[in-house]
Amino acid sequence: PSLLRMIELNRPDLLALSATMSFNLPSLREVVREVRAAAGPDLPIAVGGSACMFENDALAGVDADITAGDARALIGAARRRLGMIEAGRAG
Repeated sequence: PSLLRMIELNRPDLLALSATMSFNLPSLREVVREVRAAAGPDLPIAVGGSACMFENDALAGVDADITAGDARALIGAARRRLGMIEAGRAG
């Protein structure tokens, strides 16, 4: 099934998307737009990946709630966003 259908059938607490290669960034932006249109603003979206670490302004124009260049940063931000840890504690 498509990503949108999977979200519809089993809505996650958070959707995390990753782009490893910079040529995938336009597709990442489009997927975020499509998910926002279908799922609304209440579904937190996190984006990251190595393409986001090495490209200046790689995530410009991406309507994501969380952005990170590596998994550790993304997990910490996601845990804070979901209230799993206090903002002042390391995660």
